[in-house]
Amino acid sequence: GRRTGDLQGQPDYTRCMAGTSAAAPLVAGATALVLQARPELSWRDLRLVLAESARQNDPDDGDWRSNAAGYQINHKYGFGLVDVQAAVDLAKTWTPVPAMQTHAAPDAGQPVNADIPDADGSSLEREIAVSGSGIGFIEWVDIEFTSDHSYMGDLTIILISPTGTESRLAERHLCRAADCTSAITGEGGVWSWRFGSARHLGEAADGTWRLRVTDTATTAANPGRGKWVSWRLVIRGH
Repeated sequence: GRRTGDLQGQPDYTRCMAGTSAAAPLVAGATALVLQARPELSWRDLRLVLAESARQNDPDDGDWRSNAAGYQINHKYGFGLVDVQAAVDLAKTWTPVPAMQTHAAPDAGQPVNADIPDADGSSLEREIAVSGSGIGFIEWVDIEFTSDHSYMGDLTIILISPTGTESRLAERHLCRAADCTSAITGEGGVWSWRFGSARHLGEAADGTWRLRVTDTATTAANPGRGKWVSWRLVIRGH
């Protein structure tokens, strides 16, 4: 934020504290209070304490969903508004999580090598079956997506868990920077995106995961098209 001069007699107040510039120090302060109550909690515990104690804000927003573990999730608001008092109270009785388990599916990536339909209303979807992961409570999912599409801003990418929870990883957006075209991003024009998703918090890892890719636009000025080369999941939890 910045000083605005004399704001209602308070020269150190500002009207401009918003966005991530405000969110980061506010949540850092909340985290400090939680750690003051329970200094031994790990960063993994802190994430869960904040998620479980959050309050649903803007309840009329149409994006709110309940995932299979019962967490309220929203692409705009995450798990909701940080409730500092509730987080501190929860931390005092919190049982620390066990050691983290990691499951990569598959280790080297799942090959696809198929053309992404070029803005014809259809999608390209593939599955990865996860079994024997030992993860009954997901904490985080990493997704690696590789393509040679010539204009990545055209793509909508959605991850769907075995229980049907959807996580919107990418949406159509303008790509003005040079690195938004495949021609310069990798050998043979192949580029890779890495996404992370917390929307599957508390769900079990085993089952069939799906990734749906849609090319949402094509014009004379932007005839972007290409292949979906491969993808990979790395699931972390306990």
